Amino acid sequence: MIIDDPTPLRVFIQYRNHQFETVPAFQVNNVIFRDENDPRNNSVRRYFWLLEHKVQMVFDPINWKNEWRIDLVDIKIESNNPYIYKVVDMALDIVVENMGPTYRILDLDDLGEKLESGEFTISQVTGILSRTQLFLDSFLHRGAPWPPPEIRPFFSIDHNYPNPDKI
Repeated sequence: MIIDDPTPLRVFIQYRNHQFETVPAFQVNNVIFRDENDPRNNSVRRYFWLLEHKVQMVFDPINWKNEWRIDLVDIKIESNNPYIYKVVDMALDIVVENMGPTYRILDLDDLGEKLESGEFTISQVTGILSRTQLFLDSFLHRGAPWPPPEIRPFFSIDHNYPNPDKI
């Protein structure tokens, strides 16, 4: 459910960081975000999900300094509750160095193995590859804007994130 309102809406998300338990998040238009304590970095990291592009993004994950990790994901709305989103990893990842445009693609072998084993269909893999190309063209190729403009009001390079309750 994409909302055309700049006021953060409280929603819930289910994803692998919490073994698919339902945890609170915020949504503004086609962006969902949530702050996570990261004990390895002794600080907080803000995770972003872009509904239109079906990606999960985080800056400085784990011990990666000045890098973004972008996971291609599937995002579905819970059938009995339009404010709960379930996020499933679709194997392919992009790592963007600092503020781009340098990037690398990870886990193409994992994507191929999931196709070969039957876990993913040809149609799913085609969709994943098409979405990857669209994401790269939209945000990392030929002077495209990085980070994506829709997350900028909620992002801070030093992890001093704007409080969503005060936006």
